[in-house]
Amino acid sequence: MIRSLFAFALCFCVQPLLANQSVKPLKERIEFKRNSDGTLYEVTIRHNLPSRPLDLVTGELISAFEDEQDFGLMYNPVPATNKRLPGESEVGEFRSVARKIIKVLGGINIEDEVKKASLREVLERFQRQLAEAMRDFQVIARPSEPAYFHSNNVLKELLKFGLKDAKDSLSGPVLGIASYIISETVRMLADRRAYYQNFMAHYFMTHSPEQLGLSEREVAHIKSSIYESKIAWDKPWDSREIEEQWDTFGTEKYQELVNEANANWAREKHRFDSHSERYNFAFVPVQQNGVFKIMNAADESSRYSNRLSESFRADRPCRQIFYRFGLRLIEFGTHQISLPGFIKRRFRRYISSLHAPQSIREGYLTAHLLAEERQEVGYILLQGFNLFVITENERDSQGNSRYENLSCR
Repeated sequence: MIRSLFAFALCFCVQPLLANQSVKPLKERIEFKRNSDGTLYEVTIRHNLPSRPLDLVTGELISAFEDEQDFGLMYNPVPATNKRLPGESEVGEFRSVARKIIKVLGGINIEDEVKKASLREVLERFQRQLAEAMRDFQVIARPSEPAYFHSNNVLKELLKFGLKDAKDSLSGPVLGIASYIISETVRMLADRRAYYQNFMAHYFMTHSPEQLGLSEREVAHIKSSIYESKIAWDKPWDSREIEEQWDTFGTEKYQELVNEANANWAREKHRFDSHSERYNFAFVPVQQNGVFKIMNAADESSRYSNRLSESFRADRPCRQIFYRFGLRLIEFGTHQISLPGFIKRRFRRYISSLHAPQSIREGYLTAHLLAEERQEVGYILLQGFNLFVITENERDSQGNSRYENLSCR
């Protein structure tokens, strides 16, 4: 059963071209840890996080306001929905919220706000809590421990602590700023884990276990552990279900993912003039109106559209960087305006659907581009807006910056 499911999840039967891809990027970023008897017990990220992660997030927020002087000229953050699906009236409402946020953002002096002692004290307390949990953020799979992630809710507890402390200690704009910085730091840590899980899974789909120094059973258990890490904090019964099906659960879920991407691509491929061999189950190089693009077949462009999301286009390589930059500022703005809770939650879910799942999925694309030593990888890393992933992957094998010579035309 394991063998047949694993073979199916490879999707392309390990095309020889891809199977010959270098595994060096994987070995440089991911460590498979074994105990003295050879049992694989843990998979971790090799790169260490910065000692003060909050400083990185705060610095990025200040830079964002320096870069965007005129918020009225920001790229339209709420595109039209695909009218074949429901949701047009709701998207219209969201555009109104976005315009209100852009107006509020223009009146914030972020540098003055982040210098306030009350804010610095809250962030420093949160920073100390983060420092105690750094080790946990490196783990991306525990193949020999089925309930590891659900019983080790470090990120959940950190978020609860940080937001409560901010609410108890602050008010006004600084409360919104603190809530955003704390939430963004936790989000980036969670997304970093998911990004590297996807990065690793690319190799599971393009190489045999033996080529990676693993057994089929170990790969199956790693996949189950990855899905166990994604369980909602309030659904312990899902963790028990995975534990009962540890040998097959992850492999079956990956099969479902591949099936869904295949169906999406079959439905949408007529829109493109031509396409080349898929990089993996999710990403497809295409030509459309004479432009080279990389399309994401696994994620639609938003929760109200069934069009494939676009990860890269050669004629506008920075398009996603600018677009997602605007979305990130809009998300910050939701912490600065008063709205009924149900509207704010719906709005945040919609804005998130425009970039969050796509950015995480691009871990698969990054793995392929790094293995092929393609220049586009710099754009893909930057548009993910995960500061930890960006800094960890800045240098190529010769020590040169991947971002220095990128051209935004």
